[in-house]
Amino acid sequence: MLVGVCIVWIPIRDYSPENQNMANIPGALWYLHNEIVWHPWLRAGTYAATPKTRIERFLVFSRASQELYDKGMNFGVVNTYDLGKCSGPYKCENLEEYGPVVGCESWNPKAENNFPHGQWTGTNVYPNEMAASTPLLEHWVSAYRNDHRGRPLLDIGCAYGRNVLAAAQRLEGSRSDGTEVQIVACDCAKEHLAVVDELEISGVKTAWGKLPEDLEEAAAVASDVGGFSGILLSEVLHQLPGSSIEKTLMAMIDLLAPGGTLCITMFSPNANFSGGACPVGKHMRHVFEERRGEGKRWPGEGFRLKELLEELKAPVHLDAEAMKCFCAYHHCATAEQLRRAAEEAGFQVLLAQQARHPGHAEAFWG
Repeated sequence: MLVGVCIVWIPIRDYSPENQNMANIPGALWYLHNEIVWHPWLRAGTYAATPKTRIERFLVFSRASQELYDKGMNFGVVNTYDLGKCSGPYKCENLEEYGPVVGCESWNPKAENNFPHGQWTGTNVYPNEMAASTPLLEHWVSAYRNDHRGRPLLDIGCAYGRNVLAAAQRLEGSRSDGTEVQIVACDCAKEHLAVVDELEISGVKTAWGKLPEDLEEAAAVASDVGGFSGILLSEVLHQLPGSSIEKTLMAMIDLLAPGGTLCITMFSPNANFSGGACPVGKHMRHVFEERRGEGKRWPGEGFRLKELLEELKAPVHLDAEAMKCFCAYHHCATAEQLRRAAEEAGFQVLLAQQARHPGHAEAFWG
C-alpha cells in the first residue's frame, strides 16, 4: 500500500482548473520554500500575479498487485503538469497510449521507468537543508536563561546551524554587550561550520569536534567560562555504537557547568514513519526486539541502512548525490535505554520519553 498526501494550492478568487498546483508533501514544500519564501521576486508566468491563499489536503491510497510488487514495481507519480498541460517526463509519450492514470514504476534507479525520473536529478535541491529544529529547543535555551553567570550553550553536531540560529534569535538582546559568546556550534564537518560562519550570527562561535572524546576546542571554551549552561545532542547519537554513546555522556559531564542541562534526541526503534514507508523500519524493530530478548545492552546498534535498503528492496529512491549524505550506520534506542546510560554516567534525568518530532510529518501507518 502506497500512502500519500496531495496538497492543492488554491488562489484567492474563482479559478479555472489550470490555475492550481497539486503535489505530494515534498513537492508542495519545495514550491512553498523555493518559489514563495526563498525566491518571491522571481515568480513569473501566466498566473504569477494571482496569490495562493489556502490549501486543501487529500489522503491518497494506491496498491500494486502482488505480481507487480514482486517485480520491484509500485504505483507512484508519473507526470508533471504546468498550466494544465503535461510537461514531462519523456515528452509525456505515455499519455498517448495509457492516458492520465496513476502509473506503475520501478524503484530500481537503473531502470528507464524508475521514480524519481533521472531528468529531475540535481534540479530541485535544498542547499544546507535541515528538516526541523529540535523539539528540545526551549529546554536548551532555558538552560542559558536560568544560568546566573550567563555561561554559553553548546550544540554538538550542529550541521548547518538551524538550532543555533533558532536559539540565537530567542536570546537576542539578552546579553549585557554585543561581544560575548552565547552559543558554541560544534561539528566534525568543516564544511558545516563554514556555513554557520557565513550566517554571521551574533554571539555564535564555531568549534571543530568529533564524538565521543575529540572535543578540545569546545573544552577550551568550557575551561574559560566554567562550563556550558546547556548542551544539545540532537539526532547525533544514532551514528555511534553503544560504547561510544557511554563515552560521550561521560565527556558531557566534563563540559557542563554545575547544574547544567544536557538535551538529547535520538531515533527510536518504534518510529512509525519508517515502518510504514518501507520494510526497513519493520525489519529494524523485529531485530531490535530479538536482541533485547537476548539481553543485549544496546539492541538497536549496528544497522547498515544502505545495505538494508538494497537487501529488502525498499520502495525509496536515493540517487548517488543523496547517498553521499546518507548516514550508513544507524543506531536506535528507547527513552529508557538513554535514561539508564545517562544515570550511569552521573546525570539526574528530568525527562525521558518517546515523542513524535514536531518537524516531521505525522505517519498514516502503524
